[in-house]
Amino acid sequence: MSSPTDPSHQPMPLGLSDVLRVKRSVPLDVLICEPQLISYGLPYLPVMRGVLKTYWEQHGSSRDLVRWYDPIHEMRDPIELTLPFEHQPVDVVGLSCYTWNWRLQQKIAERIREIHPDCLIVVGGPHPDYRDPNFFSDNPAIDAVVVKDGEVPFTRILDRILAFESMHEFRDAGLPMDDIPGLCLPDRGGQLTSPSVVPDRYDVSPYLEQREYYERFFAEHSGVCVAWETSRGCPFKCSYCDWGSSTMSKVRRFDMDRLHKEIEWFGKNKAISLFSVDSNFGMFKTDVDLTDKIVEAKKNYGYPNYFVYSNAKNVPGRTVEITRKVVQAGLDTAHTLSIQHSSEDVLEATDRKNISIDKQIQVVRDLQADGIPISVQLILGLPRDTPELWRRTFTDLMEWGIHDGYVITNYHLLPNAPAAQPEYREPWGLRTVERYIYDGNGIQENEPIDSLTYARGEVIVETSSFTRDDWVTMSTEAAIIRGLHNPGVTQSIARGLHRLIDISYESFYALVLECVFDTCDELRQTRDQVHNCYAQFLRDEDSRALLPIPGRNDDDLLTEPHRWLYGRICMQHELFYQHLADTLVDAYGHEELIRSLCAFQQAILVRPEYDARIGTQHPCAHDWVGFFRELDREAEHLGPPKPIDGSVQITDTGWDDRSGRSDYNWVVGDDADAWTSWFRCIAYGRLSSMKGNHQNLSIVDSRSTREQTHEILPA
Repeated sequence: MSSPTDPSHQPMPLGLSDVLRVKRSVPLDVLICEPQLISYGLPYLPVMRGVLKTYWEQHGSSRDLVRWYDPIHEMRDPIELTLPFEHQPVDVVGLSCYTWNWRLQQKIAERIREIHPDCLIVVGGPHPDYRDPNFFSDNPAIDAVVVKDGEVPFTRILDRILAFESMHEFRDAGLPMDDIPGLCLPDRGGQLTSPSVVPDRYDVSPYLEQREYYERFFAEHSGVCVAWETSRGCPFKCSYCDWGSSTMSKVRRFDMDRLHKEIEWFGKNKAISLFSVDSNFGMFKTDVDLTDKIVEAKKNYGYPNYFVYSNAKNVPGRTVEITRKVVQAGLDTAHTLSIQHSSEDVLEATDRKNISIDKQIQVVRDLQADGIPISVQLILGLPRDTPELWRRTFTDLMEWGIHDGYVITNYHLLPNAPAAQPEYREPWGLRTVERYIYDGNGIQENEPIDSLTYARGEVIVETSSFTRDDWVTMSTEAAIIRGLHNPGVTQSIARGLHRLIDISYESFYALVLECVFDTCDELRQTRDQVHNCYAQFLRDEDSRALLPIPGRNDDDLLTEPHRWLYGRICMQHELFYQHLADTLVDAYGHEELIRSLCAFQQAILVRPEYDARIGTQHPCAHDWVGFFRELDREAEHLGPPKPIDGSVQITDTGWDDRSGRSDYNWVVGDDADAWTSWFRCIAYGRLSSMKGNHQNLSIVDSRSTREQTHEILPA
């Protein structure tokens, strides 16, 4: 059999009737492989098998001549996954490839090639770097790459194979696919056969058409998540993004009747989480209607439990409307604000344009007025960024009124995103390291990494505007700010001084970062451990930039550096607040006010020694409870807090920050068990001051008590 990559091999002429006429008499056996991530500990419905099978059945030449195996959908050992097919005929394999499963898919392709040498192996999805001139030599098991939407080219591939009696004959003919659009084939230098062709209608639901398989999948699992499309394409051109390889393209909207029926079906089948894979949900008015339908399904069936989506970029009014509906229905707990960075110059370098700052602030205020928590997405490693601009991004958020839920993602360079191409990488001086990508909520068991199933990608750690040392500094400072401000270690102090003596957030955190940690040996060691963690991330290709949970005597449980720092400072609270108060007084004076405020912040910090059965109280020199109550109400004429001679009384039995709630369920104390259970309760998940600070507070003023007592004594 001649090799399809043999330079002397001449492919047979295309377009002839005898090539296209169905000759195969034995059904073609097709296997789709789409190993999925797990969310909430639950699997996703394998969507690509349904998409490709449905399109074939609608548009292929012979529905009955193709048999579809149940797909491979788990992230497991490739030999185990392919074992059921060792003695089964497999003619065509389609692998749907993403960052999280690419290395596993490569091994699956190699394994399939071993057991089925004549099988055609086609890869698709956003990850395969088809432009790389060495792609096919590095991946000899792969025969073709489908670029962009897979329905049309995959259907035409199946049609073409059916024009041959066998896969052996198809291979002997040189895998004649040169006229099928949207393919990258060997020996073409990364050039496509012709521009990709995408479907022109989206009125047929793969979930409903293949409901027999999917309802069996629901029945076999205790809970299922669903990836859901309502449109394809994205009109924006953010350089870091590769939304299904469909950025900078016209948005193609799906049929509304189809979508309504899918929502009803999701509810009836008890889908736990509905994950919208649209790039800009809320871009169209019809998205509000879809939201109403999802809310209605939850009301009628109790499902889905969650609706996760990416907000539209430039329609703030509609975004707020959808968020209100989703949160009020209990489908989500917080609004996600995709800022990425606060500097317009930095955003310009990524070809991203946010709505104006004034409109961003209005969105924040509208949601906060409804009591809806906000989380902010930021990206570390953007071109044109600097340590100064990166630090200012956090203090800008504080100035806008956002104090909780900062979520940072390292700039992961996706192979087919604009930023990964030489014309972008070279001018901006992008330098990367390949590392494992931690994607959790705060705690991970310290177990050996499975290199095939743990997500891995390129991380930008240097550009023309910042060095690798700068990247470590930016990572460290971000961890410190997130670990101190978000969970309320310093948030009340920063907000109080900002209002009372006009200390900007930028000045406050410059003092914290440059003085508080630098002038105290124990605190410097805490800061250095975070710094060393990120420095190790650059040196060690197996590093995940995680640290052992503080307070334990082992390293069995790992967490992110900002959560580690939060826990560590809670353990060092007396030293930290004393040193912080001294530093602030030296810089700004106002000794009585500052020391009183620092003492109040220390008193309301939730720590594992707190016993919810009896509560506690701490001395308090000012009525900070009343002050912050008025500050939260945005009182216009808010003066200094009233001096008192008394205490703050604390009676919390748990936390509720509107994005979640929990009882204080730890074993009271200061040992490893107490700190571990406290960490799981308070430092896990979204960090906020309503979680990290006691909220059920009252002021006991002994002077007022004496006055009241005097008034009621008999004459």
